[in-house]
This record gives sequence, structure tokens and C-alpha cells, in this order.
Amino acid sequence: MALPRTARLRASAEIRKVLDSGRRRAGRFHALYWLHRDDASGPRAAFVVSRRVGGAVTRNRARRRLSAAVQRRLALLDPGVD
Repeated sequence: MALPRTARLRASAEIRKVLDSGRRRAGRFHALYWLHRDDASGPRAAFVVSRRVGGAVTRNRARRRLSAAVQRRLALLDPGVD
């Protein structure tokens, strides 16, 4: 299950803005970044998986699993958050 198009951060400039200006929480195996937007459109997400995780197949599997997990909880997230 993929995220709906409206719930995806697609442009690298948008992702860079979240990484540079957003808030951060880090765990042992992941880091979560978020940024509050001025508009009230729905939440958006993107997944960046390091090359240290493994080959392309492993990284893409990780992205798909993260995407599915977020999609199931999308309605619980605040609008206007990247």
C-alpha cells in the first residue's frame, strides 16, 4: 500500500526544507523529522533510507513498509505537517 499522492513529499527541495528547518527526534535505528506548515492541507511524508541499510531491494522494502505503516495512521496525524 502506497501513500496517496497528496500525502507524499516528492520534491527534493521540500524534503531538504524539512531536514534543514524541521524538528528532530532520533532513536537507535531511525530519525524522525517534521515541520509545521502554514496551510491546513493534510499531512505529508517522505522516507529516506541510507545506503548503509543494504542493497536497493532492502532499502526499497524498508521504504514500502514505512509507507504502509504511515498510511494506516494517516488520519491520526495533524494536518499541515510534513
